[in-house]
Amino acid sequence: MVKIKVILPNSPHLPTVKKLWRKHSATLGFLPEGAFDEQAERRCILGAFDEFGECIGYVLYRRKDDRIAITHLCVDSSKRGCGTARKLVEELSRIESVYRGMELWCRRDFPVSNVWPKLGFVASNERVGRSHDGDLLTFWWRENPHPSLFAVPSGQGQVRAVIDANIFFDLVAGKGTRRADSKALLADWLRDSLRLYVTDELFNEILRNKDGLQERKRLRKEVSRFEKCLPCPWDTISRIYEELSVRLPSQGTSDESDLRHLARAIAGGFSFFVTRDGRLLDADEDIYRAHNITVIRPSDLVLHIDALSQESRYQPKRLSGTMLHIGHVQTGQDELLAPHLHNANAGESKLSFLSRLREFLATPHTTECEWVAGPEGNALAILVRRRTESGELLIPLLRVAPSQLAPTLARHLLFYCVKKAVQQDCHSLRITDSLLDSDTQQAIRMDPFLKTQDGWIRPCIARLEPASELLGQFRSFLSERLCAAEIAQASIAGIASDDLRQNPHLAAEFERAIWPSKVSDAVLPTYVVPIQPQWAQHLFDERLAAHDLFGARIDLALNREAAYYRAAHAPYLKAPARILWYVSQDKKGRFGGTGEVRACSRLEEVVIDTPKLVFRRFRRLGIYEWRHVLDTARGDVNGRLMALRFCDSEALRRPVPRKQMLSVLEEFGIRTQLQSPIKIPPEAFVRLYDASRS
Repeated sequence: MVKIKVILPNSPHLPTVKKLWRKHSATLGFLPEGAFDEQAERRCILGAFDEFGECIGYVLYRRKDDRIAITHLCVDSSKRGCGTARKLVEELSRIESVYRGMELWCRRDFPVSNVWPKLGFVASNERVGRSHDGDLLTFWWRENPHPSLFAVPSGQGQVRAVIDANIFFDLVAGKGTRRADSKALLADWLRDSLRLYVTDELFNEILRNKDGLQERKRLRKEVSRFEKCLPCPWDTISRIYEELSVRLPSQGTSDESDLRHLARAIAGGFSFFVTRDGRLLDADEDIYRAHNITVIRPSDLVLHIDALSQESRYQPKRLSGTMLHIGHVQTGQDELLAPHLHNANAGESKLSFLSRLREFLATPHTTECEWVAGPEGNALAILVRRRTESGELLIPLLRVAPSQLAPTLARHLLFYCVKKAVQQDCHSLRITDSLLDSDTQQAIRMDPFLKTQDGWIRPCIARLEPASELLGQFRSFLSERLCAAEIAQASIAGIASDDLRQNPHLAAEFERAIWPSKVSDAVLPTYVVPIQPQWAQHLFDERLAAHDLFGARIDLALNREAAYYRAAHAPYLKAPARILWYVSQDKKGRFGGTGEVRACSRLEEVVIDTPKLVFRRFRRLGIYEWRHVLDTARGDVNGRLMALRFCDSEALRRPVPRKQMLSVLEEFGIRTQLQSPIKIPPEAFVRLYDASRS
């Protein structure tokens, strides 16, 4: 009788899983050994055990947007034919039913291609792989019986990375001579998650190859296997090269080429530069601080591909220091905005854009027109909003100018709109601009908006009620505003209130869809986390920032996602969960409103690792500098540090004073001095959250 269990980091069976992988690596492909430890930490390895308790197979997977991506499905060759693979897949489908389905890429010529249909998968696509022989890959997909609330399009979080010459030479070398860490970049399971680019400096490096004319011809031909960086202005590349040369003086032709590769990657707006060069890797922090690009080893890129895909599409750090300004559009500014914000790609003329904008400006008593300016007064975005008589916040115009900042700014502005809708007691937010730019469209698809005939909509109700009540209200909201076909895309027909109450992943997703409403009877864990006021003002508390002389940076005040670092003394913290933020008392009197529970956030991820690795993982979010993180780790670069990644923070209307909070917790048998995060029961969360609304 085969049993399926989750394999945890301390499991004695984890070495067996690695042994099975090594035994069958010819078909499973290369994977850094550390990836097994990472996925065990995330509870993303299922093991199959025979009647003697021996591990005879496993499935290793990743959670990717709204789907599960299978990396390995392996059954020991001596134990096949007994239905073990089916049991692994069925259990994976059951425990991850909140996701829309499962996907994988597999070589067409592998015998296992005949097995996937028997496990419920369908072949929906084919592509040529990155291997030297160009083997065909088949994309297999299996729908879960309990779909997710909202469908997020796949491929939105693809990582774009530039490789240096050494990585290129590794990847095009003969099969027996490739370095294992570089070889990992060619893994079939990365086909949809990673795009590799080369720069034209590579041809100079090939020219210096001393293996003869035929080998140089072969290498030039191999360049076509990778995508090329688009040309950039030479003066921009030269300026960046000179800046890099000051930090990293070259000691020869090879060093100079390395910097030219990197300068081209920076000029092209890439987020990742893949290398084995120790000199560049050691300078990663300085390079990132100056140019917002991560220098990374191949194995680290593969190991953290899912987290880095988020970094690829959402980088608040890029907004840091840009001196953004948000203000109302004034008379005479309209003609300055049109050249930057009309959507020429959709056929919109400047004159047409101006005509629409002036219509809105002509009704200032009902319509607000705001724009976002960059450091030089250049227009980065425009937002028009109007509250209707029916209680809906309407967004008839929303544009973000093309730039490296555009994807992040679009996500910020969407959350800004949602918060405005909640502040104005609107029941919904509707975006009706039919000429949205591509960055805004992508940001909307990544948020819990629903597509309608005339645009996009999402609820903005603010409730604290049981799952059955909120689910009923949500269905009523849909039935009143969407047609049958549009309701079907929301995929909530199979979701029952019991699922919301008992499944923390589903409860967290539902609360994301109906933010700021909360499910009062969900088993979603809740923690009270103490935080110092100087961090709270930038992470989530704009009102607290008003007490500071300088206030919160405007780019961070717009922020919807952040990371908080603390000592790794609370390993019991797990995501998904809720956080109630307790802002500790300010003994110096610099801040008002401290010693209170002031905000509620959704906890997305908990990471414990060395300070350097944790900081690299979350520095894109832009709040902390390395010195702050090192101080939190008490100067121990080899110690353990915890990072809490959270998002969509809600400032409580009525902060709960410390005395009242402690009184509520004591009723549930909890006595604390709030030196560390504490877990509280759902009933205590309801009491505290309810108190903040009364």
